[in-house]
Amino acid sequence: MVTCIFYLKGRTKIITKEFANNCWIDFKMDFGESKNEVKQVRIIENDETETLCELNHFLRNYVLPEHR
Repeated sequence: MVTCIFYLKGRTKIITKEFANNCWIDFKMDFGESKNEVKQVRIIENDETETLCELNHFLRNYVLPEHR
């Protein structure tokens, strides 16, 4: 499982799924109106390694093209 923390203006949204791609799909379905507010995404893997990246990097490296 992967946990993605989406950092928006003044708030965060946390989603845990099997893959980061699936976290983004759920984020868009549940908070689609806020996707332009996302500044950074923290990805926390099963082994507790963390990656903090800008949204563009997250989309390019973790999300399939058809879900961007």
